[in-house]
Amino acid sequence: MVQVSSGNAFEFSREVSFGDVKKNLAPIWFSKMITDEHSIDRERCQHCGTCAELCPTGAIDPEKGAVNKEVCVDCMGCINNCPAQAVRMVYWGKPLVGYHDFLRQQGIAVKEPKEIVHGES
Repeated sequence: MVQVSSGNAFEFSREVSFGDVKKNLAPIWFSKMITDEHSIDRERCQHCGTCAELCPTGAIDPEKGAVNKEVCVDCMGCINNCPAQAVRMVYWGKPLVGYHDFLRQQGIAVKEPKEIVHGES
């Protein structure tokens, strides 16, 4: 028997692996289950509204520094686009960083096609 955070229990008729669980659960539900924290750092936040504007579900209230975890679908749009890196998300015990920050931290340089860099067609 597996106990989940809401207090409900699941009973399995056979031994299941982590892969079985991940494959058979709805991705959003599973993602929410292992998201430990999702918030706005009010000291870092520049109040530009980018995170709230790009949130597809309207889950972010930058004035309160809050993310409505019931509404959030863990798309990471807020993390990937916050210019101040003020959005905090802890996923399975590890803090996440946005795409551009990840590239910078890992020393990865993405080479854009010439026509995008120089505006040529």
